[in-house]
Amino acid sequence: MSRAVESGGEHGRRALLAGLSVLIAAIALGAFLRIHTALTDPSFDMHSATGLLKSDPGLLYYVTDRIVESGGAPPPDLRADPNIEWPELSDWPAMETVGQEFVVAWCKLFLAPDTPLHIVAVYAMGIFASLVAIGVYGLAYELSRRHLWASLAVLLYTGFAANYRTI
Repeated sequence: MSRAVESGGEHGRRALLAGLSVLIAAIALGAFLRIHTALTDPSFDMHSATGLLKSDPGLLYYVTDRIVESGGAPPPDLRADPNIEWPELSDWPAMETVGQEFVVAWCKLFLAPDTPLHIVAVYAMGIFASLVAIGVYGLAYELSRRHLWASLAVLLYTGFAANYRTI
């Protein structure tokens, strides 16, 4: 139990519950804004990822698709892929941090097997990215020891347009 709850009694519990409510609302709003903005973009095709597969997003899609094809496990040639920098073999985990690709692949396999991968990626990463609000809330609470300040910090974070620049 936190010090605020221990020392604040009922007021501390209410402040904690109010703060957690604000945090949950900020996460939900952040995820909704990310997902809605991506899906309603006029150049976003709900049926085909072809137009999205240029440069880095195409590479991320390729690696994620390979993980899906491998049933959620690393593909056998993940450390010696012939297709990334052909004719050289590429060790993808040595070049980039592989993590989000597995999260998206597992979401595709276990939660939405009939949904196109690029749509699953929008939802999974929209939710995943909105979880940064937990860190914002936690840091603000750690620095101020007040749920009100932590709530205001997370609301400010959620309201910044720059927060959504990579949708």
